[in-house]
Amino acid sequence: MKKLFIFSAILGAALIVSLTVAVPEGQAQGIETGFLDDLTEDFRTAAAGWETDMKDAAEILLVSLGVISLVFSFGFMAVKGNLDLGEIYATFLRFVIVFGLFYWFIGNAGGKEGIANSIIKSFEKLAGGSPASPSTLVDRGFSLALSHIMIDKILIY
Repeated sequence: MKKLFIFSAILGAALIVSLTVAVPEGQAQGIETGFLDDLTEDFRTAAAGWETDMKDAAEILLVSLGVISLVFSFGFMAVKGNLDLGEIYATFLRFVIVFGLFYWFIGNAGGKEGIANSIIKSFEKLAGGSPASPSTLVDRGFSLALSHIMIDKILIY
């Protein structure tokens, strides 16, 4: 196990060193910076029509699985023979709460003001307010990988 760890560490360090030596700085600056943004925008426009279809399919799937779960739960209660009114009420209340929560998630997840978009915007605010795009993240990664600070830190440890 220790030999595998040492081998992986040496292989990783060799890979990082070879990448920084193989790509000169002038060539690394010639990398197109907006490629991933363009790709993301193309996918977003292509998938714009899918939202209602996916939402409808998710609702149908949730309702189908909810009915199966409810029938299964009440079926087991009937087979066990403990059909108390309190247990029936507790099972049904738990089902309604969980089913309603997931139905609300499906209804409010997408769109410009949906849950997913608000989570992304809150992470952007935590990062300093600048909108994060895939290209900026990759550009920052390339700039870190190509700088000698990263290589110096790896060689020190």
